[in-house]
Amino acid sequence: MTSNSILKSNTDGIGRNCRVGANRLSLFAMSLLLVAALLPISNVIAQSKNASDEAVEMEESQSVRGVIRPEKQATLATKISAMVKKVGFEEGARFKKGDMLIALDCEIYENELVSAKSKQREMQVLLDSALYLQKHNAGSIQEVNVALARVDGATAESEVIYSRIDQCKIRAPFNGSVAEKNISIHEMTVPGKPLMNILSSGEHSIELIVPSTWLTWLSPGAQFQFLVDETGKSYAASVNRVGSVVDSVSQTIKVFGKFGSLPSEILPGMSGSANFKHDGG
Repeated sequence: MTSNSILKSNTDGIGRNCRVGANRLSLFAMSLLLVAALLPISNVIAQSKNASDEAVEMEESQSVRGVIRPEKQATLATKISAMVKKVGFEEGARFKKGDMLIALDCEIYENELVSAKSKQREMQVLLDSALYLQKHNAGSIQEVNVALARVDGATAESEVIYSRIDQCKIRAPFNGSVAEKNISIHEMTVPGKPLMNILSSGEHSIELIVPSTWLTWLSPGAQFQFLVDETGKSYAASVNRVGSVVDSVSQTIKVFGKFGSLPSEILPGMSGSANFKHDGG
């Protein structure tokens, strides 16, 4: 065999090996792409299965977790910038509707109001004068209209200052207690920044998340026992509202209950387990 024949044979062998290696590499790359494409689908299937299993588990036990919510809650803020003169109630303190929660030092706005009212009276005198002259043919209707516009402007300015002064005393919109206080005496308020969080002291609600299949038998008026973790006691309660939307992933829906009589030791934020009696029929 000549040297040219040997060289050609070796070259052909190397070419075949390269093609085989390239084909194997392509198959490997395609396998990786296929796995990457199927991975999100498998995750979605696993999540749906887990959510379904959780719903089935809740349905079989007919016991679900819940949390106690206040009937009303509010975050108080102000539209003006002023120094805090007084804080009427500290965290945990109870108050009645109309009580002064926060008082601001609004002396500057009160002085502005005095000036604005003085200007308003001045514009009114000019208007009366223009009307008198126009009545006796000594003035024009244009002068009356200008004087009237000035009175309207001065009146509007006074009303703006009045609205600012109304912000100087923040009163309780309902009976309740202070959940969180975010400002102290002598500090300056920032318009829109929360000053205090308050909760109502009236009837609390129990927020539950139940399997949507429970809707076949669960309706307002259904009775249940709510075992509160923090007190270790069980309290009689009933369903008073059912949510309007079912979560399509977890196949659950919100349900709201209320205590038969509100125990004094119950506080918003406490959690527990709601146990329903249902024979499955």
